[in-house]
This record gives sequence, C-alpha cells and structure tokens, in this order.
Amino acid sequence: MSENGFGGVVDGWVENVDTMLSPQQDARTKKLRTRTAAERRQAYDHKAVGAIAPRFLEELAEADARKAEGDARFKELSARLSGSGEEPEADGDSSDGEDESEEVVLTVEELAQLTAELAKVKKARTKAAAGIKRLEADFHRYPYPSDPPTLGEEPPGLFRAREELDAEGERRDQVNVNPSRLRELEIHLPADLAEQRRIVATLEACDEQIGRENSELNKLRELMLGLVDDLLSGQVAVAAVAA
Repeated sequence: MSENGFGGVVDGWVENVDTMLSPQQDARTKKLRTRTAAERRQAYDHKAVGAIAPRFLEELAEADARKAEGDARFKELSARLSGSGEEPEADGDSSDGEDESEEVVLTVEELAQLTAELAKVKKARTKAAAGIKRLEADFHRYPYPSDPPTLGEEPPGLFRAREELDAEGERRDQVNVNPSRLRELEIHLPADLAEQRRIVATLEACDEQIGRENSELNKLRELMLGLVDDLLSGQVAVAAVAA
C-alpha cells in the first residue's frame, strides 16, 4: 500500500464528501449554487460518513423522525379544522352512484382545543426543522477555514470526526505498543541479504506502478470533468459525444 495507507483512503473519502456538500458552480450563470436537500442527503449516504461520523447520522435520523411525525400530525389536524378530516361514507342505497359526506360540526370548545393543539404541533415542527438545519450546519460549512480566517475557529463535524479518528489511532498505538511488548515479538526476516534486496526492489516497483496508475487516473478525471463542463455549457453536443 502507498505511504499514506488507510489514512490516505479516508482522507480521499472525506474530500469527496466535502465536495458533495460544498456549493457547486452553475454551468449557466457561473455562480455558486447551494446544494439541495436531496444532494446533501446523497452525501450523507457516503460510506465515509457512516464510518467516521455514525453519531451524526443517528441524530439526523432522530430529527427526521420527529419532523415527519410533526408533519403527519399537522396535516391531520389541519384537515379536521377545515372540516375535511373524515372520509366520506359510501351510501349503498344511492342510485346515482355518488358518495355524500357529512360536514363535521365542531363546538366552540372543540374548535379552541383543536386550534391550540395545531399551534403546538406547528411549533414542534418548526423546532424539529431548526434542529435538522443546526445538525447539518455543524457537520459541514463552506468555506472552511473561513475567509478571512477566524482565530480559534472550530472545524465542522466532518473534519472533527476525521481528526478524532487519528487521535483514537494514536491512543490505541500508545496503549498497545511499548518496548516490553516489542521485545516479545518475533520478526522473521530472510537471512539472505540478496533476497531482502529483491523484496525491497519488488515493493519499490509496486509503489512506482501505483504512482503511474494514480497519475493516469487523475488525468482521466480531469478529462471527464472538462467534458462534463463542455456538455453542460453547450459547447459540445451530446450527439457528438455519443457518436
């Protein structure tokens, strides 16, 4: 594996999520466009978020559930208040085939109680929506770091989770690796110096091959991004690409 190892893979994931959440340049206006709710949710589905920030996903799911429950209750109460909450009952003796619904008549007391409950549910919905917005804002913000930089600025949740992953790994290494345990380890090495050199040469050749493959992959990505930009801007016709 390359010198960055698994940490480099995680960094790549975090960078992808950051890109998916950051504003995107509009191909027509060339202005930055804030990501839609659907686009943000797609970013949260990235495996990196589930791996390094599971608590964020749990809190977001709980907030979503509260918001959905409030929406359903608000719809139900609104329908009752407008007199359309009851489903019309079919009249089996009706000869013209039409259903008739009986208007629900509320007393003054019932109306007041329903109105008060509706206001309470509306407040809860607003609070739930604000909670979702607060969670998302804490998880990611653009730009980070701020421009101009802010002294003592705390990183958003996405980057905090990445830093905590490094800190946890360092703590684990400090606990599990110490001189006494190292002296107990048996490390098998090829006795032949020439064989050791052949192994080193093979590993170096693999690293060089990985570097060449990564360089080629980056070129292909740049080419793809340029082509997508040309397609979106209308400089290249879709039919021409398909041909």
